[in-house]
Amino acid sequence: MVFRITTDQMQAAPIPDDRFAEWFCHELLMNERPDFWVDLGPEICLSYTITGRRYAEHFGIRRPDLQAQYVMLMWQLAPNLHETPGFKEILQSRLPEVDKVEALWSVDEAVANEAIARADMLHWTPEEVPGNVLGIEVEDLSELYAQFPFLQPQGRGGN
Repeated sequence: MVFRITTDQMQAAPIPDDRFAEWFCHELLMNERPDFWVDLGPEICLSYTITGRRYAEHFGIRRPDLQAQYVMLMWQLAPNLHETPGFKEILQSRLPEVDKVEALWSVDEAVANEAIARADMLHWTPEEVPGNVLGIEVEDLSELYAQFPFLQPQGRGGN
């Protein structure tokens, strides 16, 4: 009997969210986008990175190395890049995850610029986005907004 482990099995070894986020932020984000680390701080960057991983999983990207590539696109372009035509079709396709991530990184510059123009930072906190693709129930934040009006997202209603 021959026992074989595929490359996908080896590269998809489970990594807990906290370790993934620490690795991603310290090895990738701080090198590629240190401005986020400085402006938002470690706690928020780590939290947003874990959220990014949830989006990657939602779109069928399971391998941690590929998840990191997807999350980097979210940081570089927009946390809601999945809503941008061009990205949306790739993410909704049945492509294998390797091909899907490669296609995401190969979109035209115009598509990437469109994602940047449509960036909505609320997608880092999907519990604040009604009808979010992750299916996370929207929290009622009206009390919080009443107490701290400056937290209310611009151009949106109460929650």
